[in-house]
Amino acid sequence: VATVLFFSIMPLGGLFTSYMQKSSRRYVASQTFTASFAPLQGLDRWLSYLVWVTVFAAKYSESYFFLILSLRDPIRILSTTTMRCTGEYWWGSKLCRHQSKIVLGFMIATDFILFFLDTYLWYIVVNTVFSVGKSFYLGISILTPWRNIFTRLPKRIYSKILATTDMEIK
Repeated sequence: VATVLFFSIMPLGGLFTSYMQKSSRRYVASQTFTASFAPLQGLDRWLSYLVWVTVFAAKYSESYFFLILSLRDPIRILSTTTMRCTGEYWWGSKLCRHQSKIVLGFMIATDFILFFLDTYLWYIVVNTVFSVGKSFYLGISILTPWRNIFTRLPKRIYSKILATTDMEIK
């Protein structure tokens, strides 16, 4: 937990050196572009907090119901399973005896990979929903460009494909 918190607030440029020294011009681009965020105030700041709370709530609820609960029974069964290793010619009982623990390790590793990969997915989903809501709140219609494209589509098809040079385009 401490590592995640540290890397979430520490820029990569400052991991091994202090790059925020005012006298040095070496990291001016990093100070100007990557370490400079627009300050949010009022409703925008609270919406930013709400986006991240929603992302992590969705992530942890999905992780609990689909990743953790699906591992509950396999952990209980595979951790106590004793393998009867008879008839194995090549490896004998060396690999067969630990097969249940190896399978359990693969299952846990797969769950960890899925756990870390779904954070970005939830960020995209929640950010899309909040962006559409914010645009409606501001009175901006995000569907107007699509409406324009589809209302002009028959005319464009007619002019590009069907019409010849002597036909009049309506």
